[in-house]
Amino acid sequence: MRKACSAARELFGNPGSAAVSWPLRHPVTASVCRSPLITAVFASLAVRRYRTAASR
Repeated sequence: MRKACSAARELFGNPGSAAVSWPLRHPVTASVCRSPLITAVFASLAVRRYRTAASR
């Protein structure tokens, strides 16, 4: 939740306090990079589960 809030603050021009970690310093980039990664992981798990269920 904190990263999403930081991304929103940066997009609206209110970056807030100085962040320590890379994702907190670059919240928009971190959000854009993580979204496809999370989608790829869960999509592959869903496809595997669907194939297992459909083959029965």
